[in-house]
Amino acid sequence: MGESGSVERLLGRIYEAAQEPELWPETVAAIADATGCRNGVLYEYDIASRHSHFLAAHRIDPRFVGNYEDYVGTIDPWNQRVLGWPVGVVAPTYALIGDDDLRRTDFYQDHLRPEHIFYGIGGVVLRTPERMAVFGVQCDYRDGRFSNETREIIAVLMPHLSRAYQMHAALRDAKLQGDTLVEALHSLRQPVVIVDRKAALIFANRAAEELLVRSDGICLSAGHVAAAHRGDQPAFMALLRGGAELKLGRTALKLRRPGGRRPLSVELVPLAAGADRVALLIGAEGAHPASTADLMQRFGATAAEARLWSGLAAGASLSEIAERNEVSVNTLRVQLASLFQKVGVHRQADLVRLALEMEGSGTAPR
Repeated sequence: MGESGSVERLLGRIYEAAQEPELWPETVAAIADATGCRNGVLYEYDIASRHSHFLAAHRIDPRFVGNYEDYVGTIDPWNQRVLGWPVGVVAPTYALIGDDDLRRTDFYQDHLRPEHIFYGIGGVVLRTPERMAVFGVQCDYRDGRFSNETREIIAVLMPHLSRAYQMHAALRDAKLQGDTLVEALHSLRQPVVIVDRKAALIFANRAAEELLVRSDGICLSAGHVAAAHRGDQPAFMALLRGGAELKLGRTALKLRRPGGRRPLSVELVPLAAGADRVALLIGAEGAHPASTADLMQRFGATAAEARLWSGLAAGASLSEIAERNEVSVNTLRVQLASLFQKVGVHRQADLVRLALEMEGSGTAPR
């Protein structure tokens, strides 16, 4: 599953489902199977009404789905805790609630247990003031916690699930309003370019057109999309022709931009199996948690506290951080309480969000 072709096939499924929503169930099933998980879900949660709607529920009894949509979602501790979790950050459920605490809930005893679900991993793919979309794959307690490979695969897929869901939502809204597919793509803030394997431009939405006009990372030359920096062009063409590997946890290609700004990440998605046309999803290089030095300098955190904070921002649980640093979970809880006081927050999710925002906005001290 670590091979680039397998990951690329999953990406192709994800973006096909964005265009054809009836494909979401088999797409989620493919992700669950690829990660060795028993079940998988993709659902929307209406924040005001607290009702849910499933786009996919792999190997889950339809009665569970109906009960969840009508009521169970309102008592789901995973769902309530993920309300404050940063979008796109992978969250194993044992980072949200401990095993013993979960066992004591009616949610587990009455609803998860009959479905042989105990652990889940995934996260929020989109959050607006009105709704939240959540993806996850699940397994039984006997299956054990998730491997590093599973975590890496989900981490690679999460930003694509987010973009695909945004496309799905935009297309759905467009259909309700009678808009065309082209108008729906233009409404996306994500720059999207469709080209053939020789880089001939077929379509660019408005966000991508702005980049092309400014020659900001990409440009247009004789009707063909090209890297604005000459030195990036060979790698750009290699990506289109299938010569660039897609590695876990890395974007397929980074293009330099004027003024030393963050590079553009370019990710290639096949539109259909065997098709000559591909979509290029373009954006600023993804944000990473602020470094431990940044956190120590800005907030007066100790080295141990900064390591804890960085670990949480990277999606690790307290138990995983404790094992990695050879300390007890109780010691980490003491450090966490100290961090809350120094930073002025009260939840782990707020610490994670702040660490990501510091680096993502470029405000972290150097």
